[in-house]
Amino acid sequence: LLKNWKQEVKINSQPPMGHVEIYDLDEKVQINWNQTYAAEGFSQVNSETNSLLLEEVFQYFSNKDGSILDLFGGKGNLSQQFRTKKKTCVDLYSTEEKNENFFHLNLFKDDAIAEFTNNIKNSYDILFVDPPRSGFKGLDQWVNHYRPNYFAYVSCHPATMIRDLQSLTQEYQATKIFLIDLFP
Repeated sequence: LLKNWKQEVKINSQPPMGHVEIYDLDEKVQINWNQTYAAEGFSQVNSETNSLLLEEVFQYFSNKDGSILDLFGGKGNLSQQFRTKKKTCVDLYSTEEKNENFFHLNLFKDDAIAEFTNNIKNSYDILFVDPPRSGFKGLDQWVNHYRPNYFAYVSCHPATMIRDLQSLTQEYQATKIFLIDLFP
């Protein structure tokens, strides 16, 4: 990607302005100009350390049965490796593919949980949350509504994670914490 990106960038008569994403997808350089962030669906951008993250999540949750709700999930970075009958991935950015396992929703809206529960009537046993640096102030609403048996919170900003986790009831406790430097 670093060697070849310049030859892959095609600039028309008008130079593009604004946000650009250059990434490697299936060993082919992809470029998006002025699209929503993570136009191809969110995942952690360092593929080697993302693999470590996915391995840890899978190792911990692979023996836990049940349905999965994956909030801020992109294209299902955390949940796609699980073969459960019921799995829903929620993200702001819709996927181009029509798939009942993905739901387009701005999770920061005040009525996000109401909109979701009006459209999706499932219950969930496992909750995955991978919010942006600002965290997820609505975490307590989702946990209180679904009462998952287990949940994982992936954070790139410990202060917002601590704030969000402190909003939960005393019924939950941390059983495993692992640190992965996604930008070594």
